[in-house]
Amino acid sequence: MSVDDEGRFLVAACWPDRRTAGRTVGDLITGTGRVHIDPLDAAAIVLGPDGRLRIEVDRPGPVTISGILGALIGVLISGPGWLILGGGVVEHLAADAVDAGLPPGPVRNFGGALLPGASAMITVVPAGSVPVLEHELHLLAAAVLVQRLGTPVVQRTGTRAAVRYAAGEVHGDVLAMRTAPAVPPAGPPGPTFTSHG
Repeated sequence: MSVDDEGRFLVAACWPDRRTAGRTVGDLITGTGRVHIDPLDAAAIVLGPDGRLRIEVDRPGPVTISGILGALIGVLISGPGWLILGGGVVEHLAADAVDAGLPPGPVRNFGGALLPGASAMITVVPAGSVPVLEHELHLLAAAVLVQRLGTPVVQRTGTRAAVRYAAGEVHGDVLAMRTAPAVPPAGPPGPTFTSHG
């Protein structure tokens, strides 16, 4: 990522089904959806009915995510009720992001509200893409989190090596396990968790 990172944002969206996040990420990456933005990075995660969290891809074989996505997913699943598997790589990346200034509360709250059977999209986008993407995600009935990523967060996590997951290497490709029920977000009802921090 470039030195001009003040304008980078995490945009996360969650749906109560297992397929919408993967489909939305695919549409963003291929440019086939209604929204035409160029995400800097994107991944979909799925929380199965058994409480197992996996990174979803539309191809067989190992899954590779960037250091910054690993950090953001690590913060997302760092709150109470999660058991992180896989040797602590995402925990280390998450700690780097928080140490560099990412406020963990909004991201942890978003992860804490994920219900079994849900899917979530985690993206890093330039500031100019946020309003259009956020609007489109609301039209798709998603719960949405928007969080600014400051230069120190992007620089520190963006230089980390990619994280690779493959069946058999991380408990059969399971990234984390839900060990307690989801905690609904505090505050007024509604799907938005916006924190432009």
